[in-house]
Amino acid sequence: MLVGALLLTFLTDWLSAIFLFVAGVTLAWVTHLLLCDDFTSINKYLEILSISFFGLFVGGAINFRMQQYRAKQQEFERKMHLISIKNRNMIRQYNQLLSRFLSNILVRRLVKLQDQYGLDKAIKQITGQQRRFCAIMQADVRNFTKMFGSESEHQVAQLISMCFSEVTELGQNLAIIKPVGDCIFLYCDDEEGKEKAVLNILTLAFLLVNTVENINSALALSDAAPLNFGIALHAGEVTYGNIASETMIDPTIIGINVNMTARLEELTKTPRIKEIVGTNGIILSDEFYILSKQHFEDFNPIRIDLEKLEVSVRDFPSVSSVYSVPRTISESHQHLVRQHVLEKQERPLVTYATDKNEYLGVNYTYNMQGMGADVTWAAHINTSGFSKRAVRQYSSENLGELNVTITNGLDSSLELNTEKFPGEYGEVEIEEKIIKIIEELSSLDQLT
Repeated sequence: MLVGALLLTFLTDWLSAIFLFVAGVTLAWVTHLLLCDDFTSINKYLEILSISFFGLFVGGAINFRMQQYRAKQQEFERKMHLISIKNRNMIRQYNQLLSRFLSNILVRRLVKLQDQYGLDKAIKQITGQQRRFCAIMQADVRNFTKMFGSESEHQVAQLISMCFSEVTELGQNLAIIKPVGDCIFLYCDDEEGKEKAVLNILTLAFLLVNTVENINSALALSDAAPLNFGIALHAGEVTYGNIASETMIDPTIIGINVNMTARLEELTKTPRIKEIVGTNGIILSDEFYILSKQHFEDFNPIRIDLEKLEVSVRDFPSVSSVYSVPRTISESHQHLVRQHVLEKQERPLVTYATDKNEYLGVNYTYNMQGMGADVTWAAHINTSGFSKRAVRQYSSENLGELNVTITNGLDSSLELNTEKFPGEYGEVEIEEKIIKIIEELSSLDQLT
């Protein structure tokens, strides 16, 4: 009986153990009275009973302390989970902050290298000087100084911002973009191949032309002078890395091919070239054209024989020909441009996901979808350790604000998402919700 009393306290909570023990003892006592009139045996029975009660209370005390320990352990696990969430949140916010100052390409590389080598080595690799192949674009507004005679500086700045905003926003995943006054400078290296680097830059050049032409259409309605850009594209080996400071993450490119791009852009000012290229046309170097001609159907730039026109590229007299892309070609390829931009921007629907987590022996994962006010969360909780009845009951009574799917089978699970209330949950809130669900399911499952 003593052993039974001790075991009882460990098989259930101590209050239930006392209740069951008292009920069992009472039943045994009544049965004994009905079957036996020997008071001597009754006294013996009471002695055994008192000893058993002692074991019961000792076991109950031990069980009570163990429950306290389990509760503290659960609370500790909860706190550690929340600390982990906050750390992940800080890292994500840090990455988002970086993206405000750096192109998405640089941020992705920095994060990837940081995971492999740590932050210090990652920064050194991002900013260290090295030789790379790059496709390059330089675009400059023509007659920029004259614009100040008819417009205020603020109006001119707004106009230039309108020209660059679409390229800057949509081009973050295609190239490193550096607006400088009325000029915009872009480059893309060959991490994904030379042809892909050239395609990215050509796409953004077409996008810029289309943006400027749309602005010109609006300016025409108010009889304002149209905008005209000189745009040049080139490709070749450059020196990449930090030039001005080792303490800033501000890699750029320098070299003869960067100078060549600037001189080609300058070439669009030449009257004979301007006549061929036209308003907002693009100049391509031979090197760029060779790598780009395969990407678009009906892409037929006009070859310009510089020697025949008796025109030369300043500082590069050996350049005998270039290619002209009139704005009509840029405008006719806008559907392909948009498609390529969207492909590069298109990430998996899941923009943030956790690895498999565990709480109270229950595995779960969750992921974030969308951005800003459209953020929704999806969670997967492995419920194979709970009864199906408990899961269904809990879901119907407590998860009305979420979309809930219960899957059955060997790995039954509870699938949740917050699509009903986008933007309402942050990462801390969603993991607290999951932890609460697991705790309450555990309690409900014990009762049922």
